[in-house]
Amino acid sequence: MKEIPDIVSTAAGMLCLEDKDPPADAVAAAMAQALCRLAHLDPRLSAAKPAGRMFATLILLTCFWSVFALFLLVDTEALAWAVMTLALSLNVFRLWTCYLPEPRVSACPQADINGSEPVWTILIALYQEAGSVGSLLNALDKLDWPKEKIDLVFACEADDSETLAALDLRRHSHRFRIIAIPTGGPRTKPKALQTALPFSRGRYLTVYDGEDLPASGQLREAWMAFRNGPATLAVVQAPLVIWNERESWISRQFALDYAIWFRLILPGLVRISRFLPLGGTSNHFDITHLRAAGGWDPFNVTEDADLGARLARLGLIANLIQSPTYEEGAPLLRAGSASAVVGSRAIFKQSVSIFAHRDD
Repeated sequence: MKEIPDIVSTAAGMLCLEDKDPPADAVAAAMAQALCRLAHLDPRLSAAKPAGRMFATLILLTCFWSVFALFLLVDTEALAWAVMTLALSLNVFRLWTCYLPEPRVSACPQADINGSEPVWTILIALYQEAGSVGSLLNALDKLDWPKEKIDLVFACEADDSETLAALDLRRHSHRFRIIAIPTGGPRTKPKALQTALPFSRGRYLTVYDGEDLPASGQLREAWMAFRNGPATLAVVQAPLVIWNERESWISRQFALDYAIWFRLILPGLVRISRFLPLGGTSNHFDITHLRAAGGWDPFNVTEDADLGARLARLGLIANLIQSPTYEEGAPLLRAGSASAVVGSRAIFKQSVSIFAHRDD
């Protein structure tokens, strides 16, 4: 990938040395660069460019053809064998992951690390989530990390007055900055994250969602993973755990799905591949590697898996930690169905991301 000059990083770095919100003109310049940075690095990597859309279209047509063939009953015996082979392969993979040893948690004597913690950016994109602000800030207050070394940044749409008002009400008791994202371009989470990236001053960067409740020791475990890992370690993923699994049958299915994905599938993938399909939250990045990969794609709504693929292309490594982030599972069928649709769409788009980013 070719390098392009970062026209706002220097100015943003100067601005974020103070605990003040950056001015609107600096944010507008950052957003303008965010929309085109990845496409300038390599047009094939951006969902905004025709090349990426072409790959996605080809995969969509292949899926539609497969469904069409099912209804035409074309060679049903061969199709049945193909489906059974796929199911058997997936089950063998899951069985193999069940026998993997539990990963060891990195640890250092507490006396050796107290006082040497780096500045850590926590970046959270919020949109119409005023009701989550209070519980989120309370959870972040419990993190085991020096308060003066937490760079807490909220990226919010400039016209989301309710969420901005909820944050302003808590400025007297919490220390954070707000990046007000101006209108223009796609209204997506990755655009907000990419716009806020130049204003992040931490050595490491963590992405959380508004409904997240991270375990208190999660940042410290992530730091230990980076300290004890290779220089090519770019990101560590924390597992997501459903905390209300006993509330309903639907929430129990979400808890089971999360447990299989984060406790079985991802540990297996880490063993056999550099590529890790990151989740949309609880990712802890080495910010140097994150910037070298181009950050997030504002036009890709599965920015997490997309970013994981680009990090792997650069020869960088992803790994897992054990300290969880707790989330609420949808307790009702209607909410659960909507989430399932979103999840299925995400899995499909992750596949698109993997195929679109393969080397020629």
